[in-house]
Amino acid sequence: MTGNVKRRLVIAAAVLTTAMLTAAPVEAQPAPPVADGYPWRQLMVDTGREYFPIDWLEARVRELSALGMNTLHLHLSDNQGFRLRSDTHPEVNSAQTYSKDEIRALVAYADSYGITVVPEIDMPSHMGQILTNHPELQLVPAHTTPLEAQQDSLLGGPATKIDLSNPASYRLMGDLLREFLPLFPGPYWHLGADEYVSDFGRYPQLSPYAVRDYITWASGILSPAGKTPIVWNDGLNWPGPLGLDPSVIVDYWSAGTAPWIRTGRAPAELAANGNRLVNAGFTPTYFVTGGPAARLDTPPALLELWNPRIFVDLGTLPESSRPQLIGSGIFVWCDDPTAMTPDEISAPLSERLAIMAGKLRTR
Repeated sequence: MTGNVKRRLVIAAAVLTTAMLTAAPVEAQPAPPVADGYPWRQLMVDTGREYFPIDWLEARVRELSALGMNTLHLHLSDNQGFRLRSDTHPEVNSAQTYSKDEIRALVAYADSYGITVVPEIDMPSHMGQILTNHPELQLVPAHTTPLEAQQDSLLGGPATKIDLSNPASYRLMGDLLREFLPLFPGPYWHLGADEYVSDFGRYPQLSPYAVRDYITWASGILSPAGKTPIVWNDGLNWPGPLGLDPSVIVDYWSAGTAPWIRTGRAPAELAANGNRLVNAGFTPTYFVTGGPAARLDTPPALLELWNPRIFVDLGTLPESSRPQLIGSGIFVWCDDPTAMTPDEISAPLSERLAIMAGKLRTR
């Protein structure tokens, strides 16, 4: 654990002790207009790791609408699950999935409340469920030391990444994108692109620009369908100039000495390239329901003190680039899908959503 993280945990404990806070659920009430606020006001739900019933998701749609938020981001795949029921590749399906009819109904329901559903099929990493039946497509390192094995385990292990040097990988990924694109009429699609490879010396089969090329390739599938791509920022770690299409929206969650992944791309560099940013800093926007990372959850009292302009590296955008910051939200991650049930998640989530909604009503 880094010194910065330790200091944040100490501050969090001090605030909680001093204030003697209790975590009471906050009931959603109709929100005031947000015409002058951030245009992107979202909730992300990790349905890839933990299955959430449709009626639970519909309740969140109503809650988002009442709070004046406008985006429901569904993280639909991860190492523990693939939740969209595939007809083209039924071998990737989890035991619990959403049928196409269920997704169509949910998207229509959300639209009736003014909520845009943003789907995410996370690739080329976090593909454990997909690759279980496609071991031939797993990315295999040339060597693995004990330390590297420990680091790999933090990101799900070596069997969770697809080999971007294998043409067959693109056939599988392309099949899944094309199958599910028609289900989501909204203008956005999240491509993932996070936590793939940081040490390319272990993977001589890969170009150091593999993630950049993946984003370009996948964007070519999205563009004819009228979709704007979204990616997580940590994958943008290739050498040299950024070279990212300015239309790509970036969820900026990790930077500098933050846990798990380091990247040299500061928010200002992305904004200067013309990319729009969503402030997804793991501190304080993440609500991790279980697992080691749950210890880093920001208490609601500290979320109250946060300014959405402040990124996870504690920096802000220059005044001239501030319009590139389009919003933020609450990100529910279920690293341990057994830690909390959907019903147990509802109350602490509602408390955080109400605070975040207030933060995003004004710039």
